[in-house]
Amino acid sequence: MSPQPEFQSVLARAQRQREALETAISTLQASRNVGKSADGRVVAEIDSSGALVSLVIDESLTRLSPREVANLIVAAAQSASSASESVRRAAFTNLASAFGPDTG
Repeated sequence: MSPQPEFQSVLARAQRQREALETAISTLQASRNVGKSADGRVVAEIDSSGALVSLVIDESLTRLSPREVANLIVAAAQSASSASESVRRAAFTNLASAFGPDTG
């Protein structure tokens, strides 16, 4: 049996893995996720590193205590973080399947 078909198979698998890795990196780098407080009056957006890049606070919150406002901000940020975790998990699941056993 010639080594050429086996080499071609290994090369094709390596190319699929490289493409999966590039896709995962691109997805993670471009990820921006939004979360809201339960009442929707606070909206937080985080970037791919988890840094807060946008915070929108409804004007009606000026009537709340600082503690209540802080709780709503934290809830919105946690919601955005949860959305980001879902994106990361999906990207790594796809990546893991590309590096799993070769199914042809």
